[in-house]
Amino acid sequence: MRALSQSIFGKVLVPLPPLDEQKRLAGHCLEIRGQAKKLETQATAELESAKRQIEAILLGRAA
Repeated sequence: MRALSQSIFGKVLVPLPPLDEQKRLAGHCLEIRGQAKKLETQATAELESAKRQIEAILLGRAA
């Protein structure tokens, strides 16, 4: 098949899990996104702290 037209693509059947399973998977994805956001926030804070410590070392100040 050289290309898929909209009419052909519209006829393609895509199997979907039951609605309960879709909701469970969506909830799991949201949970993982929340964890990722917390880790990103923590990493940003630790990076800023490390920057301040390195700056203090370079400027000869106590950390």
